[in-house]
Amino acid sequence: LTWFGGEHEGNDWAYKVRVVSRHLLDRALTTTAMEMVTGAEKEGQTRSVLELGDDNVWRGTLTDRGGVEMQVETAVPARAAINTYAVPLLATTLPLEAGARLTVPVITEGDGSVRSRTRVECTGRDRVRVDGVEREAWRFVWAHYGSPNGNEVFWISDDRRLVRIDWGPDYGGCWCEEIPKERVAEGIPAHVKVE
Repeated sequence: LTWFGGEHEGNDWAYKVRVVSRHLLDRALTTTAMEMVTGAEKEGQTRSVLELGDDNVWRGTLTDRGGVEMQVETAVPARAAINTYAVPLLATTLPLEAGARLTVPVITEGDGSVRSRTRVECTGRDRVRVDGVEREAWRFVWAHYGSPNGNEVFWISDDRRLVRIDWGPDYGGCWCEEIPKERVAEGIPAHVKVE
């Protein structure tokens, strides 16, 4: 579940999305099924439920904010593709060494079409602050915006856990980090369910 928010050029904005996806544990962590819900219920939500067939065609349903549902079929040129929200996990499958890299097609969660190619690359070991403590981890850069300022950065621990993500200036400096399970609900209002 992702909920970004902020202010840009005087306009408040919020981006709410829930993506659940299934992946084949291959070199590209290929996405084989996904369900995406965007927006809040009171504002109206869009929803997509898609599955990749053996013939490289995404099939499923798209529902718009007004509740109108339509069937969708989208052929993809390459089966080994990944949805955007799983890219940070891709770094956990790559070799933990400087120079390790992989370029894969990225698909949209809305209809399964290929939106771009993306590259994840390990730049080596780095010191990073996680939950208030400096620690060593492997630094991976996701060059998907096409500019050095737009890169997202992931830090992976030696036991292959994703411990921190920095989304970069294009997302207003948003970040997230690993915290102990018993502290997951800290700072979250009581009416928000945490799973």
